[in-house]
Amino acid sequence: SLETLRDQQQIDLKRGELDVIACQKRREILVNQQQAQIDQAEVRLRFAKLDLKRFTEGTHPKNLEAADAEITMAQAKLERAKEDHSWSIKLHDKGFITARTLKADELAAKQSRINFKISETNRDLLVKYTDPQTIESMGSEVKQAEMSLERIKLGAEANLTAQHSELYNYEIQLKNCQKFLDKAQERLDACRIIAPADGMVIY
Repeated sequence: SLETLRDQQQIDLKRGELDVIACQKRREILVNQQQAQIDQAEVRLRFAKLDLKRFTEGTHPKNLEAADAEITMAQAKLERAKEDHSWSIKLHDKGFITARTLKADELAAKQSRINFKISETNRDLLVKYTDPQTIESMGSEVKQAEMSLERIKLGAEANLTAQHSELYNYEIQLKNCQKFLDKAQERLDACRIIAPADGMVIY
């Protein structure tokens, strides 16, 4: 019957309204989730850039300074050891010190020379390998963070576009339900005959 059709259209309209509300809520949740992911990716990128800057402008120069200081100290100790050994030779030749003492000063000079070479090698490794590798690794982390942020933004845009399309479809369906209900009500109203005055209908 027309009343049954009208009632069904009312049910469909109510269901359509609930679908629109639910879709709007899902969109709000999606927006919040996407923004949280973007914020997290931006923090990662910012920290990666700060780490790189801190190393290149702070840690790396300090490493070089420490390596240079180690070389300077090792060189000073070497010069002193060489001088001590030279004096020990003269003193030994004059019989003032024993051969054992001379040998000890000779070994001390050799050890100082080794330490000096080690300090130079450490600086070369620092300049050529250790710090450049660290800088390259940190630079790679910055690039990865940048690409991750870009992927998240593009994904968020695509998800929101799909959500917007879904909401649009539900809104169109809701409008159609309203039109169908209005038409059903018009047809039902058209079936009613209003008497000009109170009375009884005789068939």
